[in-house]
Amino acid sequence: MTNVYIKAFHRLGYVIAALVIFAALVVSVGHLLTPWMNDHLPDFESWSSELLNVPVKIGHVHISWEIYEPVITFDKVSVLDKETHKPKFAIQKIDVNLNVIRSLAAWKPIMQSIRVEGAHITIRQPTHGAVLIEELKDLIVTDNSTGSLADFNDMMGWVFSQPNLILQNIEMDYHLPRGLKKSITLEQLVLKNTLTQHQLIGEGTLNQPIPTHAKFVLNWTGNIIQLEEASARLYVYLEGISLPQWLSDFSWHQLQIKQGLGSAKIWMTWDKNQFQKIQSQFQFYDLEWLALATHKTQEISRLSGHVGWKRSGEKQIFAGDDILIDLPQHLWPTTHFSVTATQKSDGGYVIENALLSYLDLNDVKKIALSIGLLPEKLQKNLIALDPQGEIRDLHIKSFNYESPDLFNTTLDGEFTNLNFNTWEKFPGVANASGILEWNGTKGNLRLNSQDIAIVYSKLFPHPLKFDQLSGLLHWQKSETGEWTLNAKNLEVSSADLKAHTDMMMSVPPAGSPNINLTIDFSIQRLENLSKYAPARILNPELVVWLNSAFLSGKIESGKIVLQGNLTDYPFEKGKGTFVASGLVKDLDLQYAPGWPSLNHVNGVIIFSRNTMRADINTAQLLDTQLSLLHMEIPYVGEKNPEILQVQGFVNTDFAQALDFIHQSPLNKTLGKDLDGLIITGPMQLKVGMQIPLSHPNNTKIQADLATTDANLKLPIGNLSIEQLNGFMHFTESSIEATNLQARLLNEPISLSLTTENQGTKSAYLKGVLKSKIAISDLASWFNMPLTRYAQGMTNYQAEIHFSSSQNSQPSELILNSNLKGITINLPKPFDKKANEIRNFQWELLLNPKPPLQSKIHYGKNLSAALSFQKNNNELQFLNGEVSLGGGEA
Repeated sequence: MTNVYIKAFHRLGYVIAALVIFAALVVSVGHLLTPWMNDHLPDFESWSSELLNVPVKIGHVHISWEIYEPVITFDKVSVLDKETHKPKFAIQKIDVNLNVIRSLAAWKPIMQSIRVEGAHITIRQPTHGAVLIEELKDLIVTDNSTGSLADFNDMMGWVFSQPNLILQNIEMDYHLPRGLKKSITLEQLVLKNTLTQHQLIGEGTLNQPIPTHAKFVLNWTGNIIQLEEASARLYVYLEGISLPQWLSDFSWHQLQIKQGLGSAKIWMTWDKNQFQKIQSQFQFYDLEWLALATHKTQEISRLSGHVGWKRSGEKQIFAGDDILIDLPQHLWPTTHFSVTATQKSDGGYVIENALLSYLDLNDVKKIALSIGLLPEKLQKNLIALDPQGEIRDLHIKSFNYESPDLFNTTLDGEFTNLNFNTWEKFPGVANASGILEWNGTKGNLRLNSQDIAIVYSKLFPHPLKFDQLSGLLHWQKSETGEWTLNAKNLEVSSADLKAHTDMMMSVPPAGSPNINLTIDFSIQRLENLSKYAPARILNPELVVWLNSAFLSGKIESGKIVLQGNLTDYPFEKGKGTFVASGLVKDLDLQYAPGWPSLNHVNGVIIFSRNTMRADINTAQLLDTQLSLLHMEIPYVGEKNPEILQVQGFVNTDFAQALDFIHQSPLNKTLGKDLDGLIITGPMQLKVGMQIPLSHPNNTKIQADLATTDANLKLPIGNLSIEQLNGFMHFTESSIEATNLQARLLNEPISLSLTTENQGTKSAYLKGVLKSKIAISDLASWFNMPLTRYAQGMTNYQAEIHFSSSQNSQPSELILNSNLKGITINLPKPFDKKANEIRNFQWELLLNPKPPLQSKIHYGKNLSAALSFQKNNNELQFLNGEVSLGGGEA
């Protein structure tokens, strides 16, 4: 075995030695041939000139070897102008590499590769679609065998039949339409061909203030001239892509790029005469574009990711992964998407399936409107809705991009902090979160929202704000076009209220919705009740009242039932049901402006159809405890004025009742009658009030008062009516009482009260009392020795005119008696026996400032004008004038 190996190594050595000797011979022959080839330069120039039909000048030619293949190099090759014979196109070097083995086998030169290095060409594009190479515009290639011109297909066939064609360091000036110029350096372009496989590898730079460097690899199978039969794969790597330098003179859908720099890797697949697949990896920084329609700019600080497109039968799939969008104000989370679309016969597209992992709706809206790709109808809807918030894992099916129709679209996704305006019949929402499912005819909305607001200006003038809103909404469209909306276990809570809602609402294609709504609720802060009232469908006067009536308090065990057609609300004709009721706790109620409020109200309040009523079990009015109070608005609506009616029974005393009158609008009417009166003692009051909500100053009152053992202090000395019993009736402007029983100066009296209005004289309260009086009691009251001159007891009748302090007329007392039963011990003709009758009248003007003026008429023989002064609630005589014999004092 060892000898066999030794012989094999010996033979291998011989072969290697032979190859070395052959290589040496080849190199030596090459060096020997170089002078010969330079001697025949005119032959090469003549042959080239005949081939190209233009003069060709070659500076130098030499031969070298690459391993075993000879390389013929032509240095400084110039194509000359036909007329001037000056260089028009220069090439620094052309290397022609011959395939020795194939050339020997075919017995003709067969090139292994051709390398062209160092040239400058000018490419002009006078119009779109036309390209002209300035240096080669007169170049015409002929077929040496036939002498005819070579057509483009022949030339391209020759190019793609060569094993290797190489271009290096080619400078190109590219003149675009409108005088624009680009400078390109083609560093290397390598074309490799086999019978069926072709590869083009290149690298170059676009020379501009920010250079763009490109590398690419193109592999294809088949004849590239016949694209319908060829298949290809292309890879492109671009660095330093300055978008303004590329696109500053172009606009796309009224969108113009103003700034942006980045790089991209792109993979493309071509087959069946069209692109089948495009994939890219990119990153761009400081993107900025201008919307020509709105003159507004949009910016993206960074945009990167993977984006791809491919065909799948009749469908096209567009997808992206690891998409990073960094906006000046905030950063999107890394996202992905996929879109499957089918082209329609009219050229439009239908999105069959789309998945978007994340969307910031406000950013999407701004970008979509600035790009201008959206159809006009969709743009208007987008502007009207003004959506904001975040959507995750949005899945869309069957969406017609050019003619959007939600009723033929399926979608589902999760949304967070969603905001959109009121649109058509749908309310607006702020800060909603949940999951949406929709298939074009039915949908589900699972809400789980914090700090949400619902905007529906058709019902509520201000947004309804809640701390939390959760539950399920389901809606469905029937074959007749009717929509049905169901709300199950809808929970709402805020600092003001908590509510549990179940609802079913049907919306016909034409007409008003029909609703069946039940809400169980509690309200913690009744002062905010008006925020939740449907003020747009309530009478404005009722809304004003609701805004100011409830000062504090809460409602427990509240319930709202709304059933019927909303057109018929508030169901005055009995075609539906609207009832809102609740148990009121510790309510402070300002039932009418200017009136003392009801405090610590406990009871039940009910809104039913077009009425409101409240049954109050306990309440406090000023310092008075109330019970069994009923309040009602018999009609709520626009046809008739809204009037608040109050009915109730009150056990209090006169002091509290007078305090209420003086602190209410009654002080301007009834209060004037009672001004200056001091009444104490218990009373029972049955009251009825009618308060027009639009004009509360026109309040009407009907009240009946019962009193026992009350005291009325008269504005005369220390005189008081005691043990007052009986009934009184009063309104907002008058008082009426008959046959009140009391005691005055130790004697029982009968008293009546009435409000008088005598023509131009201001109204006043008139009291008429009947009783009897003893001289001894009268002497004690006046603190005078009257018993020296008179004795006995007599009947009398007195009128007291109680005038307000605001009235210029003072209060007045007029007392009349026939003095029967009184004996008077005076000289004749002024003396009188007990059974004699003699008319007596005493008039007392009760001026607020002293002294008190009085007049006395005794029969026909005496009159007196006397002045008294109050001193410690007693009357003291000051001075006077007496007229005897019938004159007037």
